Amino acid sequence: MAFPYTHYTCPCGDEEGEEARFSPHGLYPLETLLFCDECDAIRCPRCWAEEVLCWYCPTCLFEVPSPSIKGEGNRCPRSCYNCPICAVSLVVTTLPPKHDTGLLKPSATPEEAYTLQCQCCDWSSVDVGIKLNKPARITEQLSKQRYAKRTKASEENRRDVDQTFDCLAKFYHKQLSETEPISAYTDSPYGSPAALAKLLNFYGGVTLPGFKKKKVGQGIREAREPAEGFWAIGKDDEALLDNIRALNWDDKTTAEQRDSAPVNHNARLIEDLWPTAQQLRTRKGKRCKTCRQYLAKPDVKKLGTKYKVRLLAQSHIPRLTMRPLHGSDGQIGGPFRLRPTEPTPPELSPGQTKSYILTIHNPIFETIKVTLGTPSITPGPISSRVTILCPSFTVGPAGDAWEEALHSSAGPWIAEDGRKRAQPSISSISLTSTGEKQPEAGKVWDRKRNATSVIAEIVVPLALTGGGKATGLLEVPFYVRAEWDETETKDKEKEKCKREVAFWCLVVLGQVG
Repeated sequence: MAFPYTHYTCPCGDEEGEEARFSPHGLYPLETLLFCDECDAIRCPRCWAEEVLCWYCPTCLFEVPSPSIKGEGNRCPRSCYNCPICAVSLVVTTLPPKHDTGLLKPSATPEEAYTLQCQCCDWSSVDVGIKLNKPARITEQLSKQRYAKRTKASEENRRDVDQTFDCLAKFYHKQLSETEPISAYTDSPYGSPAALAKLLNFYGGVTLPGFKKKKVGQGIREAREPAEGFWAIGKDDEALLDNIRALNWDDKTTAEQRDSAPVNHNARLIEDLWPTAQQLRTRKGKRCKTCRQYLAKPDVKKLGTKYKVRLLAQSHIPRLTMRPLHGSDGQIGGPFRLRPTEPTPPELSPGQTKSYILTIHNPIFETIKVTLGTPSITPGPISSRVTILCPSFTVGPAGDAWEEALHSSAGPWIAEDGRKRAQPSISSISLTSTGEKQPEAGKVWDRKRNATSVIAEIVVPLALTGGGKATGLLEVPFYVRAEWDETETKDKEKEKCKREVAFWCLVVLGQVG
């Protein structure tokens, strides 16, 4: 970020009491802040609550009803699918018919088949064995094919599991009957040796070896043959392992591809990936947590960048900017500046005294009275001394953009001796014999239609507060307080009421070192 830049604080981070501390995490650029006109306060992301207004598909812009979101899995219910390889939208194309005219009757016509084709990586659904009968209702056709494939595989797997479980149950039942002694109380829960040993050890005094008259047989063994319930790795698993060993790294799926959709969670090879439905997007509104007023509400009917309500902070509070005094007279202000950005200022030297032009821009259509405040010695490791020559002044109202452009392009007027003079409207600036401006205490430096500039002098310290050479960022806090009169209509009568807004901002002037 180019120096100098300004960050603004939100009142939600203010702490009351003697132990109140300044939080550096409460600083935000002005473009990211909103303003609540009911509370007359700045609102940051911690001060507003987001609520979902609608769900829509970014491809077809179809607005999905809220009750069907969970049923559809947050996916587009229409024919919007993405490529599982590169996540580009798929296009429905027609497959060329097979030329087997000898097998068809003269009046018969071949059935048309469709496929999903990727225009970027040339992936096709035919690669995974997916063919469509019609170009519409793609979701329904894919669901039927996926269900039929899953049902067939589950039936075969279920049959193998049931058969293996029956064999395993018979084997272990036979083993238990051979190893356990015959008990007269077959229905008793203490018929097994383990249960009987636990009971005897619990009461003590009697041990199982002394209690039993017969020696217990050998322990049961595990199953070793398929007839006993032994289940080895299946042919499908062996084929999968052989394919993984033979294929390259590019033929295997990545974590992003497996996580793209639930249907691809178990896919290990590229040929097992299915098309993924387009994930839905949301349009969210922002409400103030204090008064529950909408701070930003997009237009749901027009899925674009338009907003019904959008209370930006930069449209309701004064904007503060700073630039060095020396070398600023020859710059052309406004939209006619030749350079897109201001040049980066050189590093500040310890013990140096610099003058800056502090400009306040008024975004509202009323004249405001601004009062600036700052500590005489700034807090922090680099404790600089700050002096504002004119801490209280007025700023004119904002107007048409064309008027501002014409006003900024007027520039300084030229005197008879060929030297640049100040604009005629600036009567509070004294001129030297060479025609240069000289800042004076209690007077503004420059005044435009909706902007006023004053001079601030800053003395960079020689050393840090705790000792050592002063190095780091030079930060200066400013307290800005704006007052204006606003006309309100009550019972068909216009009344003037006083409005006020105040906030802290932090200006980072540059690097010291």
